Amino acid sequence: MVAAFSILLLLSGMIPREFIKKNAISSAKTLEKEGLKHRIGGVFFFRLDNFTDALMINIALSIDEKEAIRSVTENNFYLRENHSSITQGIEDVGNSDFTHQKRIYARYWHGYLLFLRPLLTFTDYNGIRIINYVLLSMMLGGIIWMSIRQRKTYTLTAFILSLIFINFWMVPLSMQFSNTFYTAFAATLYILFSKINPYDRRNISTLFLLVGGFTSFTDLLTTPLVTLCIPLLFLINNNSRQDNVFKILMVCSLSWLIGYAGIWIMKWILAYILIGYDIDNAIHQVAVRTSTTYGDFDMSFMGIARFLFARTKLLITIAACLAIFLLLNIWMYIKNKIAFKRDYYLLLIALLPVVWFILIRNHSVIHCWFVWRLAVISVFAYSLFLLRITRSS
Repeated sequence: MVAAFSILLLLSGMIPREFIKKNAISSAKTLEKEGLKHRIGGVFFFRLDNFTDALMINIALSIDEKEAIRSVTENNFYLRENHSSITQGIEDVGNSDFTHQKRIYARYWHGYLLFLRPLLTFTDYNGIRIINYVLLSMMLGGIIWMSIRQRKTYTLTAFILSLIFINFWMVPLSMQFSNTFYTAFAATLYILFSKINPYDRRNISTLFLLVGGFTSFTDLLTTPLVTLCIPLLFLINNNSRQDNVFKILMVCSLSWLIGYAGIWIMKWILAYILIGYDIDNAIHQVAVRTSTTYGDFDMSFMGIARFLFARTKLLITIAACLAIFLLLNIWMYIKNKIAFKRDYYLLLIALLPVVWFILIRNHSVIHCWFVWRLAVISVFAYSLFLLRITRSS
């Protein structure tokens, strides 16, 4: 994977800047017009990630094909004064104005460049959005078609409900949102078409190792767990046997984690070898993203408790939701103990986003407006759990 990713990025970096300049500048104007914090209808949960999309285009245009190896390793982007000038930085680079601030963003692979730079040779940001819509719709259609053919009605129903819950209709509007769903859908289609045996540990561990690695290659820490859990739920529910499911869950999760973390760390090592990148910077960023502080806000468990107890209405709402969840599960257990014990693994998968939020607290709070889409996992897994328990009763 490391060799393949490096070669493919180098090839994308050899595309001349002049070939993509026109569409990159056109894209910058579109993003400037919409605004970097654009919310459709002014709704918080309808916010697009125009800032990161502008950053991605800025990096794509900043690559110098004459120094392709250094450029695709450093992943520079340019600003005038602060991050709000990210779109102006695109126009500056397009006009060969490199007098402003240069930032290095080398701790990620930025694998999206493999697709973004060729796309910018013939279309701009609006065209990329249309392509996103067409491709993701086709992939979703393939998942629906195969699920219907294989009579996975409950799995498909829970999956569609989860996509509705996270406003999937707006995911293709942001390149940043789309990357993990492309990977998740591609892995799911492979599982459905190949009918891979979930009890073949060698094959499933290889599959999820590749999925984890490709997620690390293309994603900028948005919703990476989506690429593990959506294919995993289809894999587990794509067979008639339901024994030793916990072992399948552990094999897939550990393989995905090794691929994800291993490929990410390899980028740091390669950057150190090729450009002298300070690995301590990447380690520091990991420490920041997993810290329990954000500005003056204490995100330790005690700090969160104090925050909630100071806001009675919010505390009551959360307590009521937890009580309903607990009572519903108790009722399900009483209703069908055998099915509950058989399908308990779905509850574990549903809780994975919660574990993510706890471990990556700083990042989750700062970027809550897109990280919340990890709820697709919880809704998918828990809806499937309820449907399976109800069917067995």
